[in-house]
Amino acid sequence: MSVIADYVEFLANRIGKDITAGRIQAMVTAIRASRPIKPSKSSGDLDDVHLPSEVIQALEDALRPGSSNNPAKVYGVQLRNALMFTILRLTGMRRGELLNLKIRDCNYATNTLKIVRRADAKGDARKHQPTTKTRPREISVISEVVEKIRVYVMTERQRVPNARKHGYLFVTHKAGPTQGSPLSLSAFGKLMGELADRVAGAGFHAHALRHNWNYDFSGIADANGMTQEEEENARSFIMGWSETSGRAQTYNSRHIKEKAQQAALALQEKYLPKKAKGAS
Repeated sequence: MSVIADYVEFLANRIGKDITAGRIQAMVTAIRASRPIKPSKSSGDLDDVHLPSEVIQALEDALRPGSSNNPAKVYGVQLRNALMFTILRLTGMRRGELLNLKIRDCNYATNTLKIVRRADAKGDARKHQPTTKTRPREISVISEVVEKIRVYVMTERQRVPNARKHGYLFVTHKAGPTQGSPLSLSAFGKLMGELADRVAGAGFHAHALRHNWNYDFSGIADANGMTQEEEENARSFIMGWSETSGRAQTYNSRHIKEKAQQAALALQEKYLPKKAKGAS
């Protein structure tokens, strides 16, 4: 609507020689007044971004090493890609945080992953260095994830030429001038695009897994009897947000709305007689 208003104003001034400036301005004002009001981000723009469980399963099946539907053909790359997906899904970290992980950030003794800010890090030759936009933190992970990291590092990563020149966990396996370098944002984006093409209806991008984590976390918080304040504080810590940022409240509001809808349906079921539901 803004573009239309500007364009109509341009045309009127150019060819409407008999139209007064006041009438032109009144027309433009009327058009701009018809623009829709941008909704609040907390009103529900996160409602539809989490992926259905069947899509998540299809993505995992496609990434499973040896799968005929796997975008990658080399086993080492398949192992790397499956590990990246697992970490994103289970921790909710951002892609920049994932690509910034170093081997030393994985503590095999405590089963934790450390997320560290590394702006303009020496030894990172990537043209566009991935950035960590959130607070540094240490996230607990199950032992199976730590073991997957160990297997990738010891059996595949160490075989890639030039990979030992730096400590970044995920590297480029493909032969060429960048072989062994830290995996770039563009290469990661290409993988995500290929994965979305393989899974019908995925509409997949890496950040969707972050939304999924938050969606699932709300259910876990309910099951564990967390108060709203406890849930917001826990969510803020894992996501790396400031407790005063309000980001956690956005996800909590979405979950509250969903529970309200469920309660409303339950109330309808209570007051609608069983026999009436089957009547024509």
